[in-house]
Amino acid sequence: MVKLFRYPNIVAVKTKNQSVYKLLYENLAVRSPNYWFSKAYKEGRWDGYFRLFNQRRKIFPSGLIDQAIDLIDQNKISYELIDKRTKPEPTLNINSSIKLRPYQQYALERLLKDEQGIVWLPVNAGKTYIALQLIARRQVPTLWVTHRKELAIQTGELIKKYLNIEPGLIGMGHNVIRPITVAMIQTLSQRVKESTKFAQELNNNFDQLIVDECHHVAKNIYYNAMIKLEMYYRYGLSGTPKHRNVVDVFYTKAVFGPILVHMQQKELVKLGVSVQPWVYMIQLPADVSTTMDYADVYDTVVINNPTRTAYIAKIALSYVQEGKQVLIMVDRIQHGENLLNAIKEQYSNVAFISGQETADVRQDAINRFEQSKLKILIATNILNEGVSLHSIDVVIVAGAGKSAVATIQRVGRALRTRIGKDRAIIIDFWDIDKKYLNYHASKRYAVYKREFENVIVLDQNGNQINVEL
Repeated sequence: MVKLFRYPNIVAVKTKNQSVYKLLYENLAVRSPNYWFSKAYKEGRWDGYFRLFNQRRKIFPSGLIDQAIDLIDQNKISYELIDKRTKPEPTLNINSSIKLRPYQQYALERLLKDEQGIVWLPVNAGKTYIALQLIARRQVPTLWVTHRKELAIQTGELIKKYLNIEPGLIGMGHNVIRPITVAMIQTLSQRVKESTKFAQELNNNFDQLIVDECHHVAKNIYYNAMIKLEMYYRYGLSGTPKHRNVVDVFYTKAVFGPILVHMQQKELVKLGVSVQPWVYMIQLPADVSTTMDYADVYDTVVINNPTRTAYIAKIALSYVQEGKQVLIMVDRIQHGENLLNAIKEQYSNVAFISGQETADVRQDAINRFEQSKLKILIATNILNEGVSLHSIDVVIVAGAGKSAVATIQRVGRALRTRIGKDRAIIIDFWDIDKKYLNYHASKRYAVYKREFENVIVLDQNGNQINVEL
Protein backbone atom coordinates (compact mmCIF):
# COMPACT_ATOMS: atom_id res chain seq x y z
CA MET A 1 0.00 0.00 0.00
CA VAL A 2 1.21 3.47 -0.95
CA LYS A 3 -0.12 6.58 0.74
CA LEU A 4 0.02 9.80 -1.27
CA PHE A 5 -0.47 12.92 0.85
CA ARG A 6 -1.46 15.76 -1.47
CA TYR A 7 -0.55 19.34 -0.56
CA PRO A 8 -1.00 22.35 -2.87
CA ASN A 9 2.64 22.41 -3.99
CA ILE A 10 3.97 18.91 -3.27
CA VAL A 11 2.89 15.30 -2.79
CA ALA A 12 4.44 13.29 0.04
CA VAL A 13 4.81 9.53 -0.39
CA LYS A 14 4.73 6.96 2.41
CA THR A 15 5.12 3.21 1.88
CA LYS A 16 7.01 0.19 3.16
CA ASN A 17 7.56 -0.89 -0.43
CA GLN A 18 10.97 0.60 -1.22
CA SER A 19 10.61 -0.21 -4.93
CA VAL A 20 7.94 2.51 -5.17
CA TYR A 21 10.46 5.18 -4.25
CA LYS A 22 12.81 3.87 -6.90
CA LEU A 23 9.98 3.77 -9.45
CA LEU A 24 9.09 7.41 -8.81
CA TYR A 25 12.71 8.54 -8.73
CA GLU A 26 13.51 6.95 -12.07
CA ASN A 27 10.34 7.97 -13.88
CA LEU A 28 9.44 11.43 -12.59
CA ALA A 29 12.33 12.65 -14.67
CA VAL A 30 13.32 14.04 -18.04
CA ARG A 31 16.54 13.70 -19.97
CA SER A 32 18.30 16.79 -21.21
CA PRO A 33 18.23 16.89 -25.03
CA ASN A 34 21.95 17.76 -25.08
CA TYR A 35 23.11 15.67 -22.15
CA TRP A 36 26.06 14.18 -24.07
CA PHE A 37 27.74 17.60 -24.22
CA SER A 38 27.82 17.84 -20.44
CA LYS A 39 31.18 17.47 -18.73
CA ALA A 40 29.46 15.65 -15.86
CA TYR A 41 27.96 13.14 -18.30
CA LYS A 42 31.27 12.61 -20.08
CA GLU A 43 32.98 11.97 -16.75
CA GLY A 44 30.27 9.52 -15.67
CA ARG A 45 28.99 11.73 -12.82
CA TRP A 46 25.53 12.31 -14.33
CA ASP A 47 23.23 10.18 -16.47
CA GLY A 48 21.67 13.17 -18.22
CA TYR A 49 18.35 13.10 -16.33
CA PHE A 50 16.72 15.83 -14.28
CA ARG A 51 14.75 14.11 -11.51
CA LEU A 52 12.05 15.69 -9.41
CA PHE A 53 11.38 12.98 -6.83
CA ASN A 54 13.24 13.97 -3.68
CA GLN A 55 14.61 10.72 -2.26
CA ARG A 56 15.46 12.18 1.13
CA ARG A 57 12.13 13.88 1.81
CA LYS A 58 10.08 11.39 -0.27
CA ILE A 59 8.19 14.15 -2.08
CA PHE A 60 7.54 15.34 -5.64
CA PRO A 61 5.87 18.45 -7.17
CA SER A 62 2.07 18.36 -7.15
CA GLY A 63 1.87 19.04 -10.89
CA LEU A 64 3.19 15.51 -11.52
CA ILE A 65 0.52 13.75 -9.46
CA ASP A 66 -1.34 12.30 -12.46
CA GLN A 67 1.92 10.95 -13.88
CA ALA A 68 2.80 9.38 -10.51
CA ILE A 69 -0.61 7.74 -10.13
CA ASP A 70 -0.36 6.36 -13.66
CA LEU A 71 3.02 4.80 -12.79
CA ILE A 72 1.63 3.23 -9.63
CA ASP A 73 -1.43 1.91 -11.48
CA GLN A 74 0.64 0.48 -14.32
CA ASN A 75 2.69 -1.48 -11.79
CA LYS A 76 -0.50 -2.79 -10.12
CA ILE A 77 0.34 -1.24 -6.76
CA SER A 78 -2.53 -0.24 -4.48
CA TYR A 79 -2.55 3.32 -3.21
CA GLU A 80 -4.56 5.79 -1.14
CA LEU A 81 -4.72 9.47 -2.05
CA ILE A 82 -5.12 11.67 1.03
CA ASP A 83 -5.94 15.30 0.30
CA LYS A 84 -4.30 17.53 2.91
CA ARG A 85 -5.34 20.74 1.20
CA THR A 86 -7.95 23.11 2.59
CA LYS A 87 -10.18 24.69 -0.01
CA PRO A 88 -10.32 28.46 0.60
CA GLU A 89 -13.59 30.31 1.02
CA PRO A 90 -14.31 33.40 -1.12
CA THR A 91 -13.33 36.48 0.88
CA LEU A 92 -13.24 39.26 -1.72
CA ASN A 93 -15.97 41.34 -3.29
CA ILE A 94 -14.71 42.11 -6.79
CA ASN A 95 -16.89 43.16 -9.70
CA SER A 96 -15.49 42.66 -13.19
CA SER A 97 -16.38 44.73 -16.24
CA ILE A 98 -14.80 42.21 -18.64
CA LYS A 99 -16.92 40.66 -21.39
CA LEU A 100 -15.34 37.44 -22.59
CA ARG A 101 -15.60 35.96 -26.07
CA PRO A 102 -17.17 32.47 -26.26
CA TYR A 103 -13.83 30.63 -26.51
CA GLN A 104 -12.50 32.68 -23.56
CA GLN A 105 -15.60 31.82 -21.55
CA TYR A 106 -15.02 28.14 -22.32
CA ALA A 107 -11.43 28.45 -21.11
CA LEU A 108 -12.60 30.16 -17.91
CA GLU A 109 -15.14 27.44 -17.14
CA ARG A 110 -12.46 24.80 -17.72
CA LEU A 111 -10.14 26.51 -15.22
CA LEU A 112 -12.90 26.74 -12.65
CA LYS A 113 -13.19 22.93 -12.70
CA ASP A 114 -9.53 22.35 -11.79
CA GLU A 115 -7.35 23.62 -8.99
CA GLN A 116 -4.22 23.74 -11.13
CA GLY A 117 -3.18 23.66 -14.77
CA ILE A 118 -1.79 25.51 -17.78
CA VAL A 119 -3.58 27.78 -20.23
CA TRP A 120 -1.92 27.46 -23.64
CA LEU A 121 -3.35 30.11 -25.93
CA PRO A 122 -1.55 32.01 -28.70
CA VAL A 123 -0.64 35.68 -28.74
CA ASN A 124 -3.77 37.85 -28.95
CA ALA A 125 -6.09 35.19 -27.46
CA GLY A 126 -6.64 37.26 -24.32
CA LYS A 127 -5.08 35.04 -21.66
CA THR A 128 -4.83 38.02 -19.33
CA TYR A 129 -8.55 38.78 -19.54
CA ILE A 130 -9.42 35.14 -18.85
CA ALA A 131 -7.21 35.19 -15.76
CA LEU A 132 -8.68 38.50 -14.56
CA GLN A 133 -12.17 37.06 -14.89
CA LEU A 134 -10.96 33.98 -13.00
CA ILE A 135 -10.00 36.25 -10.10
CA ALA A 136 -13.45 37.86 -10.17
CA ARG A 137 -15.20 34.47 -10.19
CA ARG A 138 -13.07 32.88 -7.48
CA GLN A 139 -13.03 35.91 -5.18
CA VAL A 140 -9.90 34.77 -3.33
CA PRO A 141 -6.65 36.69 -2.71
CA THR A 142 -4.39 36.22 -5.73
CA LEU A 143 -0.67 36.56 -6.38
CA TRP A 144 0.01 37.36 -10.05
CA VAL A 145 3.62 36.75 -11.12
CA THR A 146 5.28 38.10 -14.24
CA HIS A 147 8.85 38.45 -15.50
CA ARG A 148 9.07 41.88 -17.16
CA LYS A 149 8.54 45.38 -15.78
CA GLU A 150 6.39 46.34 -18.77
CA LEU A 151 4.13 43.35 -18.13
CA ALA A 152 3.89 44.11 -14.41
CA ILE A 153 2.89 47.71 -15.15
CA GLN A 154 0.43 46.64 -17.86
CA THR A 155 -1.14 43.97 -15.62
CA GLY A 156 -1.52 46.40 -12.72
CA GLU A 157 -3.30 48.88 -14.96
CA LEU A 158 -5.67 46.19 -16.25
CA ILE A 159 -6.49 45.09 -12.70
CA LYS A 160 -7.40 48.67 -11.77
CA LYS A 161 -9.40 49.19 -14.96
CA TYR A 162 -11.42 45.98 -15.07
CA LEU A 163 -11.55 44.80 -11.44
CA ASN A 164 -11.68 48.27 -9.91
CA ILE A 165 -9.15 47.40 -7.21
CA GLU A 166 -5.72 48.82 -6.43
CA PRO A 167 -3.19 45.96 -6.72
CA GLY A 168 -0.15 45.47 -4.54
CA LEU A 169 3.32 45.26 -6.08
CA ILE A 170 6.41 43.24 -5.24
CA GLY A 171 9.43 44.36 -7.24
CA MET A 172 10.74 47.51 -8.92
CA GLY A 173 11.56 48.89 -5.47
CA HIS A 174 8.12 48.10 -4.02
CA ASN A 175 6.93 45.60 -1.41
CA VAL A 176 3.21 46.27 -1.03
CA ILE A 177 0.97 43.26 -0.41
CA ARG A 178 -2.74 43.67 -1.14
CA PRO A 179 -5.53 41.12 -1.85
CA ILE A 180 -4.51 41.19 -5.53
CA THR A 181 -0.75 41.63 -5.89
CA VAL A 182 1.49 41.68 -8.95
CA ALA A 183 5.01 40.37 -8.35
CA MET A 184 8.16 40.41 -10.44
CA ILE A 185 9.43 36.83 -10.53
CA GLN A 186 13.05 37.94 -10.13
CA THR A 187 12.37 39.84 -6.89
CA LEU A 188 9.99 37.22 -5.55
CA SER A 189 12.36 34.32 -6.24
CA GLN A 190 15.32 36.04 -4.63
CA ARG A 191 13.35 36.96 -1.51
CA VAL A 192 11.87 33.48 -1.16
CA LYS A 193 15.38 32.06 -1.47
CA GLU A 194 16.69 34.38 1.23
CA SER A 195 13.79 34.18 3.67
CA THR A 196 11.43 31.33 4.59
CA LYS A 197 9.50 33.98 6.55
CA PHE A 198 8.74 35.84 3.31
CA ALA A 199 7.52 32.65 1.63
CA GLN A 200 5.27 31.98 4.62
CA GLU A 201 3.94 35.54 4.44
CA LEU A 202 2.92 34.94 0.83
CA ASN A 203 1.35 31.58 1.70
CA ASN A 204 -0.64 33.20 4.51
CA ASN A 205 -1.89 36.04 2.32
CA PHE A 206 -2.81 34.32 -0.95
CA ASP A 207 -5.00 31.41 -2.02
CA GLN A 208 -4.44 31.62 -5.78
CA LEU A 209 -1.26 31.78 -7.87
CA ILE A 210 -1.27 32.97 -11.50
CA VAL A 211 2.04 33.05 -13.38
CA ASP A 212 2.13 34.82 -16.74
CA GLU A 213 4.55 33.42 -19.36
CA CYS A 214 4.84 30.48 -16.97
CA HIS A 215 7.51 28.63 -18.97
CA HIS A 216 10.07 30.88 -17.28
CA VAL A 217 9.68 28.92 -14.04
CA ALA A 218 11.92 26.25 -15.58
CA LYS A 219 14.91 28.35 -14.50
CA ASN A 220 16.27 26.86 -11.28
CA ILE A 221 15.91 29.88 -9.01
CA TYR A 222 12.35 30.51 -10.23
CA TYR A 223 11.35 26.85 -9.97
CA ASN A 224 12.73 26.58 -6.44
CA ALA A 225 10.68 29.61 -5.41
CA MET A 226 7.44 28.51 -7.11
CA ILE A 227 7.59 25.09 -5.50
CA LYS A 228 7.65 26.73 -2.05
CA LEU A 229 4.43 28.64 -2.70
CA GLU A 230 1.45 26.80 -1.24
CA MET A 231 -1.54 28.49 -2.88
CA TYR A 232 -4.48 26.10 -3.33
CA TYR A 233 -5.19 27.32 -6.87
CA ARG A 234 -2.18 27.32 -9.23
CA TYR A 235 -2.32 28.35 -12.89
CA GLY A 236 0.24 29.09 -15.57
CA LEU A 237 -0.38 31.17 -18.70
CA SER A 238 1.71 30.64 -21.83
CA GLY A 239 1.56 31.06 -25.58
CA THR A 240 4.31 28.57 -26.37
CA PRO A 241 4.77 25.84 -23.68
CA LYS A 242 5.14 22.83 -25.99
CA HIS A 243 7.41 24.59 -28.45
CA ARG A 244 10.09 24.76 -25.77
CA ASN A 245 12.58 22.05 -24.92
CA VAL A 246 11.41 19.00 -23.02
CA VAL A 247 13.15 20.07 -19.80
CA ASP A 248 11.32 23.42 -19.71
CA VAL A 249 7.98 21.71 -20.40
CA PHE A 250 8.62 19.13 -17.66
CA TYR A 251 9.46 21.71 -15.00
CA THR A 252 6.54 23.92 -15.99
CA LYS A 253 4.08 21.04 -15.69
CA ALA A 254 5.68 20.04 -12.37
CA VAL A 255 4.68 23.40 -10.90
CA PHE A 256 1.27 23.88 -12.52
CA GLY A 257 0.04 20.50 -13.73
CA PRO A 258 -1.38 19.56 -17.14
CA ILE A 259 -2.42 21.75 -20.05
CA LEU A 260 -6.13 22.44 -19.52
CA VAL A 261 -6.86 24.76 -22.44
CA HIS A 262 -5.21 24.92 -25.87
CA MET A 263 -5.97 26.81 -29.05
CA GLN A 264 -3.99 27.57 -32.23
CA GLN A 265 -3.52 30.92 -33.92
CA LYS A 266 -5.28 29.59 -37.03
CA GLU A 267 -8.47 29.24 -34.99
CA LEU A 268 -8.26 32.86 -33.83
CA VAL A 269 -7.90 34.00 -37.45
CA LYS A 270 -11.03 32.06 -38.43
CA LEU A 271 -12.92 33.66 -35.53
CA GLY A 272 -11.80 37.12 -36.61
CA VAL A 273 -9.92 37.67 -33.36
CA SER A 274 -6.56 37.83 -35.15
CA VAL A 275 -5.81 39.12 -38.63
CA GLN A 276 -4.42 36.82 -41.28
CA PRO A 277 -0.59 36.82 -41.35
CA TRP A 278 1.22 36.85 -44.67
CA VAL A 279 4.80 35.67 -44.24
CA TYR A 280 7.45 36.56 -46.81
CA MET A 281 10.91 35.02 -46.51
CA ILE A 282 13.45 36.77 -48.71
CA GLN A 283 16.52 34.80 -49.69
CA LEU A 284 19.81 36.68 -49.40
CA PRO A 285 23.25 35.38 -50.42
CA ALA A 286 25.77 35.00 -47.61
CA ASP A 287 29.25 34.42 -48.93
CA VAL A 288 31.24 33.34 -45.87
CA SER A 289 33.89 30.70 -45.27
CA THR A 290 32.73 27.27 -44.12
CA THR A 291 35.58 27.30 -41.59
CA MET A 292 34.05 30.19 -39.62
CA ASP A 293 32.23 29.33 -36.39
CA TYR A 294 28.64 30.40 -35.77
CA ALA A 295 29.49 33.54 -33.79
CA ASP A 296 31.70 34.87 -36.57
CA VAL A 297 29.17 33.98 -39.28
CA TYR A 298 26.36 35.70 -37.37
CA ASP A 299 28.46 38.78 -36.76
CA THR A 300 29.55 39.00 -40.41
CA VAL A 301 26.27 38.17 -42.14
CA VAL A 302 23.61 39.49 -39.76
CA ILE A 303 24.96 42.12 -37.37
CA ASN A 304 27.69 43.99 -39.26
CA ASN A 305 26.62 43.55 -42.86
CA PRO A 306 26.08 46.99 -44.47
CA THR A 307 24.37 45.53 -47.54
CA ARG A 308 21.86 43.51 -45.52
CA THR A 309 21.30 46.40 -43.10
CA ALA A 310 20.62 48.85 -45.95
CA TYR A 311 18.24 46.34 -47.56
CA ILE A 312 16.22 46.01 -44.34
CA ALA A 313 16.15 49.79 -43.90
CA LYS A 314 14.87 50.17 -47.48
CA ILE A 315 12.05 47.67 -46.87
CA ALA A 316 11.04 49.33 -43.58
CA LEU A 317 10.93 52.79 -45.19
CA SER A 318 8.92 51.52 -48.15
CA TYR A 319 6.18 50.35 -45.77
CA VAL A 320 6.26 53.64 -43.85
CA GLN A 321 5.62 55.41 -47.16
CA GLU A 322 2.50 53.26 -47.47
CA GLY A 323 1.35 54.59 -44.09
CA LYS A 324 2.19 51.42 -42.13
CA GLN A 325 3.69 50.97 -38.66
CA VAL A 326 6.82 48.79 -38.68
CA LEU A 327 8.34 46.75 -35.86
CA ILE A 328 11.88 45.44 -36.50
CA MET A 329 12.95 42.57 -34.22
CA VAL A 330 16.64 41.92 -33.50
CA ASP A 331 18.53 39.64 -31.13
CA ARG A 332 21.63 41.74 -30.47
CA ILE A 333 21.96 45.34 -29.32
CA GLN A 334 24.70 46.13 -31.85
CA HIS A 335 22.42 44.93 -34.65
CA GLY A 336 19.65 47.22 -33.45
CA GLU A 337 22.00 50.17 -33.26
CA ASN A 338 23.28 49.50 -36.80
CA LEU A 339 19.73 49.43 -38.16
CA LEU A 340 18.81 52.56 -36.21
CA ASN A 341 21.74 54.46 -37.69
CA ALA A 342 20.99 53.24 -41.22
CA ILE A 343 17.34 54.30 -41.04
CA LYS A 344 18.15 57.64 -39.39
CA GLU A 345 20.25 58.60 -42.40
CA GLN A 346 16.97 58.89 -44.32
CA TYR A 347 14.21 59.10 -41.69
CA SER A 348 14.12 60.44 -38.13
CA ASN A 349 10.87 58.98 -36.80
CA VAL A 350 12.46 55.77 -35.48
CA ALA A 351 13.55 54.46 -32.08
CA PHE A 352 15.42 51.46 -30.71
CA ILE A 353 14.67 49.84 -27.33
CA SER A 354 16.44 47.05 -25.50
CA GLY A 355 17.00 45.87 -21.95
CA GLN A 356 19.58 48.62 -21.45
CA GLU A 357 17.05 51.44 -21.17
CA THR A 358 14.93 52.13 -18.11
CA ALA A 359 11.36 50.81 -18.07
CA ASP A 360 10.08 54.40 -18.39
CA VAL A 361 12.13 55.03 -21.54
CA ARG A 362 10.96 51.78 -23.12
CA GLN A 363 7.34 52.45 -22.20
CA ASP A 364 7.52 55.96 -23.66
CA ALA A 365 8.71 54.55 -27.00
CA ILE A 366 5.98 51.89 -26.94
CA ASN A 367 3.33 54.52 -26.16
CA ARG A 368 4.51 56.77 -29.01
CA PHE A 369 4.45 53.80 -31.38
CA GLU A 370 0.92 52.87 -30.28
CA GLN A 371 -0.20 56.46 -30.85
CA SER A 372 1.36 56.41 -34.36
CA LYS A 373 3.73 59.21 -33.35
CA LEU A 374 6.58 56.78 -33.99
CA LYS A 375 6.49 54.91 -37.29
CA ILE A 376 9.40 52.48 -36.90
CA LEU A 377 10.27 50.72 -33.64
CA ILE A 378 13.34 48.50 -33.41
CA ALA A 379 13.41 46.15 -30.43
CA THR A 380 15.30 43.24 -28.96
CA ASN A 381 13.48 40.23 -27.51
CA ILE A 382 12.02 42.38 -24.71
CA LEU A 383 8.94 42.61 -26.97
CA ASN A 384 8.78 38.90 -27.73
CA GLU A 385 6.38 38.22 -24.90
CA GLY A 386 3.31 39.73 -23.37
CA VAL A 387 3.44 43.40 -24.31
CA SER A 388 0.20 44.37 -26.04
CA LEU A 389 0.62 46.33 -29.29
CA HIS A 390 -2.30 46.99 -31.63
CA SER A 391 -0.60 49.42 -34.00
CA ILE A 392 1.77 47.01 -35.78
CA ASP A 393 1.19 46.47 -39.49
CA VAL A 394 4.55 44.94 -40.40
CA VAL A 395 7.04 42.86 -38.43
CA ILE A 396 10.52 42.55 -39.88
CA VAL A 397 12.39 39.62 -38.35
CA ALA A 398 15.96 40.83 -38.80
CA GLY A 399 17.75 38.67 -36.24
CA ALA A 400 17.64 35.21 -37.88
CA GLY A 401 17.91 32.27 -35.40
CA LYS A 402 16.09 28.94 -35.38
CA SER A 403 13.92 29.14 -32.24
CA ALA A 404 10.34 28.05 -32.88
CA VAL A 405 9.25 29.94 -29.77
CA ALA A 406 10.78 33.25 -30.85
CA THR A 407 9.43 32.80 -34.39
CA ILE A 408 5.84 32.34 -33.21
CA GLN A 409 6.07 35.14 -30.66
CA ARG A 410 7.42 37.63 -33.18
CA VAL A 411 4.67 36.92 -35.70
CA GLY A 412 2.13 37.18 -32.91
CA ARG A 413 3.12 40.81 -32.26
CA ALA A 414 1.41 41.85 -35.51
CA LEU A 415 -1.81 39.84 -35.37
CA ARG A 416 -3.95 42.09 -33.20
CA THR A 417 -6.93 43.59 -35.03
CA ARG A 418 -7.91 47.22 -35.42
CA ILE A 419 -10.22 49.17 -37.71
CA GLY A 420 -8.95 49.12 -41.29
CA LYS A 421 -6.43 46.34 -40.75
CA ASP A 422 -7.17 43.11 -42.61
CA ARG A 423 -3.77 41.41 -42.60
CA ALA A 424 -0.36 41.42 -40.97
CA ILE A 425 2.83 41.38 -43.01
CA ILE A 426 5.84 39.42 -41.74
CA ILE A 427 9.20 39.88 -43.45
CA ASP A 428 11.96 37.39 -42.64
CA PHE A 429 15.32 36.75 -44.29
CA TRP A 430 16.64 33.43 -45.54
CA ASP A 431 20.40 33.94 -45.42
CA ILE A 432 22.02 31.42 -47.78
CA ASP A 433 25.31 30.38 -46.25
CA LYS A 434 26.66 26.82 -46.43
CA LYS A 435 26.25 25.88 -42.81
CA TYR A 436 24.39 27.69 -40.02
CA LEU A 437 22.08 30.44 -41.24
CA ASN A 438 20.57 28.52 -44.14
CA TYR A 439 19.73 25.66 -41.77
CA HIS A 440 18.22 28.05 -39.21
CA ALA A 441 16.11 29.73 -41.87
CA SER A 442 14.77 26.36 -43.00
CA LYS A 443 13.72 25.69 -39.41
CA ARG A 444 11.86 29.01 -39.23
CA TYR A 445 10.23 28.27 -42.59
CA ALA A 446 8.99 24.93 -41.25
CA VAL A 447 7.47 26.70 -38.23
CA TYR A 448 5.75 29.26 -40.46
CA LYS A 449 4.33 26.52 -42.71
CA ARG A 450 3.04 24.59 -39.70
CA GLU A 451 1.44 27.56 -37.97
CA PHE A 452 0.22 29.82 -40.80
CA GLU A 453 -1.48 29.44 -44.18
CA ASN A 454 0.25 32.11 -46.29
CA VAL A 455 4.02 31.61 -46.46
CA ILE A 456 5.91 32.78 -49.55
CA VAL A 457 9.64 32.59 -50.32
CA LEU A 458 11.08 35.29 -52.59
CA ASP A 459 14.44 36.13 -54.09
CA GLN A 460 15.92 39.63 -53.76
CA ASN A 461 14.05 40.77 -56.86
CA GLY A 462 10.67 39.69 -55.55
CA ASN A 463 10.34 36.52 -57.62
CA GLN A 464 8.62 33.63 -55.88
CA ILE A 465 10.68 30.51 -55.15
CA ASN A 466 9.33 27.02 -54.56
CA VAL A 467 10.86 25.41 -51.49
CA GLU A 468 10.72 21.77 -50.50
CA LEU A 469 12.18 20.62 -47.19
